[in-house]
Amino acid sequence: MLAALVKECGLERQMPSGNMLDIRNLVKIYPRRRSLSAEGDFPTGSFVLQTGKDIPFWKNRSLKSGNIVLSGINLSLDKGDRLALVGASASGKSTLAKIILGLEPISVGEIFYRGEKICYGHKKSKNGALKKLREETGLILQDPRSSFDPRMDMVSSVAEPLWGRQNIETAKEAAEELLDLVGLDSRYCKSYPHQLSGGQLQRAAIARAMVSGPKLLIADEMLSALDPGRRKEILDLFTDTIIKRPDSLIFIAHDLTAVKYLCNKIAVINHGEIVEYGDISLVLSKPQHPYTLQLVQADAALNI
Repeated sequence: MLAALVKECGLERQMPSGNMLDIRNLVKIYPRRRSLSAEGDFPTGSFVLQTGKDIPFWKNRSLKSGNIVLSGINLSLDKGDRLALVGASASGKSTLAKIILGLEPISVGEIFYRGEKICYGHKKSKNGALKKLREETGLILQDPRSSFDPRMDMVSSVAEPLWGRQNIETAKEAAEELLDLVGLDSRYCKSYPHQLSGGQLQRAAIARAMVSGPKLLIADEMLSALDPGRRKEILDLFTDTIIKRPDSLIFIAHDLTAVKYLCNKIAVINHGEIVEYGDISLVLSKPQHPYTLQLVQADAALNI
C-alpha cells in the first residue's frame, strides 16, 4: 500500500525551502482492524471465545490493510502567514496538527521546520528540529475545560509552559501579565477551572499558549465550544492583541466567518486530501472545487 501511495503521489526527494514550516507529500495511514469473524482469525477445533482476553490479538491487529487519513499533503508556512485548515469533521485537520507536533507518526513524507528536517520517532538528542518546534509552538485546544488540571489555579496552569526555563516566581509574573492581557485580572489568578465560564477558560487557554512567546501558534477548533457572543469576544481579542505576537498561525476551524476574520491563506481538506490551497480571498471568492463551493454556500446560508 505504501509503495503504491509513494508512486501515486510522486514522493520524490525535494530540498527544503526557507519557509518556517514545509510539509512535503505527507501520508498518514492508521492500521485497520481485521474482522473477528474473518476466516483464519480463530483456531479450529473446540476453541470457544469466553472473554476479550481470548481474542487472538496479533491477528486482530493485522496491518494487512489500513485507513488512509491524510494523502499527499503539501503545505508551506512562511513568517506572517495565517493559515486556515478547513474541512468537515474527521477530514484529518487535527491529525495533521498532531503530526506537526510529533504526537502522531508519519507514514510517508517529510516535514521541515526552519529548513531543518524533523526526524519523528528518533531520540531527543538526535532530533533538534522537533525539540525546537515544540519549544517555539503554542497550542490552543478545542475544549478548554478538559485541557486544564482541576487541581491547579489559573496562574499556575498558565505559567506551566515556563517551568524549567524560568524560576517559578518569574514564570508566575509572566502568567499574570498574559492573563491580564486577555481580560482576566488578578481576581482570577487564584481561581480554579470549575470556577470559570467557558469563555473565561478559553481566554486562559490563549494566555497559556502565548506565555512562552511562541513563533508558531496552532489553534485547534478553539471557538467550537463557545456560544456566538463568546466567539465574537475571542475573535476580537485575537485580532486586537494576540494575532500579531507569533510569527505564524495555523487556525483549524469549520466556521468560514472566523477564518475570513483571522487568516490570509486557506487549505480546504476533504477526505484527507487538500482540494484547494492559496490566498483566502481568491479561494473563497472563486472556488474551483465542488466541496469548497459547498462550504461557501453553506456559510452564506447561515449568515443570512
